[in-house]
Amino acid sequence: MVRRWEPALLVLADAAALTLAWGLYYLVRVPSGLIASHMAPRAFVVPMLVVTTVWLVWFWLFGLYRPWYTRSRLDELLLVARAVTIGIAGLGLVILIDDQTERAQADLRVVIVLYWAILLGCLWLARLLSHGFQRRLLLHGVGREKALIVGTGERAWELWHSLSLDPALGLDVAGFVRTGAVAEADSSWRTAGRGSSDEPEPLGGLADLPTLIDSRGISQVLIACSTAEPEPLRAVLAAGRTRPKLTLQIVPDLYDLVTGQVRLAQLHGFPLIQVSPLLWVPWQKAIKRGLDLAVSTGGLVLGAPVWAALAVAIRLGSPGPILYRQTRVGRGGLPFTLLKFRSMVADAEQLSGPVWATEADPRLTRLGSWMRRYRFDEVPQLLNILRGDMSLVGPRPERPYFVEKLTAEIPLYVRRLRVRPGLTGWAQVRASYDTSLDDVRQKILYDFFYIENLSLRLDLLILIRTLGTVLAGRGR
Repeated sequence: MVRRWEPALLVLADAAALTLAWGLYYLVRVPSGLIASHMAPRAFVVPMLVVTTVWLVWFWLFGLYRPWYTRSRLDELLLVARAVTIGIAGLGLVILIDDQTERAQADLRVVIVLYWAILLGCLWLARLLSHGFQRRLLLHGVGREKALIVGTGERAWELWHSLSLDPALGLDVAGFVRTGAVAEADSSWRTAGRGSSDEPEPLGGLADLPTLIDSRGISQVLIACSTAEPEPLRAVLAAGRTRPKLTLQIVPDLYDLVTGQVRLAQLHGFPLIQVSPLLWVPWQKAIKRGLDLAVSTGGLVLGAPVWAALAVAIRLGSPGPILYRQTRVGRGGLPFTLLKFRSMVADAEQLSGPVWATEADPRLTRLGSWMRRYRFDEVPQLLNILRGDMSLVGPRPERPYFVEKLTAEIPLYVRRLRVRPGLTGWAQVRASYDTSLDDVRQKILYDFFYIENLSLRLDLLILIRTLGTVLAGRGR
C-alpha cells in the first residue's frame, strides 16, 4: 500500500539513483577511455546537479510522484522505463552536444544506450529498495493507516479478509459500519458465519460515520455494499466533502465490472473504484490547458468579424440582450456565469422555469434556430474557457437546480464535478440532445466513462467528432 509520504521518499530515492547513474556513466565514458570524449575530468558535479534536476522535473511531469494507492510494482517499473526512454532521446543529445569528432559521432548511439541502461537499472533498483524499506516500516507499525468498511454483508467480510492477508498494505480496519437497521445488519453478519474473536465488530450506523472518522483517526473508507443503495454512498460522500484527506473507495458491482464503465484499481487482488482519484498527470494537465487557451484565443480573434456580425444581427432581429447569461455549476461545485449568444426571445424561462429546449422550440428566434443548428450560439463560451471556468472538452455544465436534483438521486454525480465542464464532451458526441431529465441521467454514464478514461487522445477524438457535427449542421 503506497503511503501518503511515499512521493517524498521516491524523490530522494530517484535523486540518489540519478547521482549514482551519472557517476557510473562518467566513469565509463571518461576515465576508462573506452569511448571518445572531450568531457573535462573536473566537469562532474555541475552537470550531475543539472541532469538530476532535469530528470526529477521530468519524472514529476510524467506523474511518477503521484500518490497512487493501488499501483502494482510492475506497472510502476514499466512507467519508469517509459519516462526514461522518452526523456533519454532528448537528454542524450544535450549531454553529447560538445562532442564533434567523427569518433564521438560514431559512438553517439552506443553512449545513449549505455546511459539509458545504467540509468534505468539504477532507478529500478532504487524504487525496489525504497518500497522494500517502506514495507518493513509498515510491518513494524510505522505509517499504517486506519480504515472503516461500510457494510456488514458477505462482500464486506471478503474485503476485510483480503486486507488481513497482507499486513504490508498498511491498513488497519477499525471496524464495520452498518448500512441498515441494527438487527438486520447483525443478522446478516451472523448468517454469513462471521464474527469470530479476531475480526472487528460493527461500530455503528451511517449516522455515526462522521464521529467514527474523527474519533478513531480514519484515513480511508472502503464501501462494501451495493452501489444501487444510495444512502450509504450519500453518507460517505457527505463525510468526504469536509475531509479532503479522506480516501474513499468502492467495491464495484458485477454490472460495473462487465460494462467497463469504470477504471478499476485493486487491493490484494480485490477490485476497487477510487472515488476521488488524481485525474491528470501534470504534463497532460498543462497541455490540455495550453490547448484550451490557444484554441479559444484563436477562435475569438480569427472569427471576430463573424461574431461582430452575429451580434448586430441578434440585436436587430429581436429585442433583448446580445449575450445570454446563465448560472451553471463548474469544477468543485462552484457556480459560474455561462455565456451564449441569445437564441431565444428575451426572458424565455420567466414563466416556465428551468426547462430544456425542444425540437422546433417556439421560443427560438429565426436567427437563433440557425445558430443552434451550427452551434454558433456556443461561441461566447470561449471567453469562459479563457477565464478557466470551462475547457474545450469535458462534461457539459448543468444548472444548479438540475445538479441538486441529480445529486439527490445519483450520489456519485459529484464525480462529474471533479473536472472542468466542457464546450463539448463524450456524452454530446455519443448521445442525443437533452430533452428531459431522463436524457441527462443517460448522459451521466458517458460522462463517468470520460472521467475514468481521461486522455489527450480521447479529447482529440471528441473534438474531431464535434467538428463533424458542426459542419453537418446536426445541432439544435
